[in-house]
Amino acid sequence: MPSLTRRAASAPYLTRAATRLAVAIIAAAVSACSPDHTPSSELSPPGQYIYVVNARTSDVQMIDTATMAPVGAPIGVGAFPSDIAISPDGSRAYVLSPSDDNLTVIETRSHRRIGQPIPVGHYPAGIVVSPDGQRLYVISGSHDLRAYDTGTLQMVGGVLRTGDAPGGLGITADGARLYATSQYQDDVRVIDTRSWKVISDAIPAGKTPTQVALSPDGARAYLTNPFTDVVTVIDTDTTEQVGEPIEVGHYPCALAVSPDGQHVFVANQNSADVSVIDTRTLHVIAEIKTGAAPSSIAAAPDWRRLYVANMYSGTVSVIDTDALRTVATTPVIGDNPRGIAVGAVRDTSR
Repeated sequence: MPSLTRRAASAPYLTRAATRLAVAIIAAAVSACSPDHTPSSELSPPGQYIYVVNARTSDVQMIDTATMAPVGAPIGVGAFPSDIAISPDGSRAYVLSPSDDNLTVIETRSHRRIGQPIPVGHYPAGIVVSPDGQRLYVISGSHDLRAYDTGTLQMVGGVLRTGDAPGGLGITADGARLYATSQYQDDVRVIDTRSWKVISDAIPAGKTPTQVALSPDGARAYLTNPFTDVVTVIDTDTTEQVGEPIEVGHYPCALAVSPDGQHVFVANQNSADVSVIDTRTLHVIAEIKTGAAPSSIAAAPDWRRLYVANMYSGTVSVIDTDALRTVATTPVIGDNPRGIAVGAVRDTSR
């Protein structure tokens, strides 16, 4: 989820520009010498895994959800990765590296990268996979949206212009529409994925909207407004705001909507917690403590657990969605984790 908020959150590290440059140079040198950063040829056994994107070390660490232990060596990707998306069948992970303007594709069972990194727009800011797994959508800081065929990994359709300084992407459950935020213009744009056109006027979405998530029925869009510590709710039929903005924790930067549509979980980076919104009353009903600087959030397929990447503490918090509390926290599993996703590895030998 690279965005204005991500850059603001990383401001303390900007004074270490020389160190970051050195790391980037070393990473480029390693990449040039080795086409595959993953030395292991072992296959992950079937099961459910968490994928954590570590910005400082430019890699992805897999974690077994059954044991909450790391699996294999970290998988090297582009410099300072930020976001990750998993294919619906769990066979691939797609990782954005804004500093390199590219996308790395990982085969999850073998822990290996597929081909070379794919060039995308300048400073990619968000990524989603279509529900049928056939399309990959990437929005970039160059104010454009691109679609890729996941079979060929080639771009399809033209480059579609969106709003200024896009922050994130959301997709409806049927894959028919994308919602793209515009931070500088305080709005969200709606894209028809079949016609590949922007199909609505810019919809006001509060000050500097970053991330967006849709209700399961597509009737509502929920957007984070980190600079005002609120979540804005939009009726997607009328394109009008629903009620007043919902006050959450400090600097909301990621969110997820439960499959029954009754709750929205919001990660608040600067208050180290997750706010739980009741979508019927549009009130916060719980605040769940996490590690330092929760930056992204992902749900298990059955939604019994939520996993939160804690950027400053380098850990993952595990939330019980029934009890609405943190039930476990991993040891340090990475340096500056920014993105997180959950997927299942299936046995393909049969």
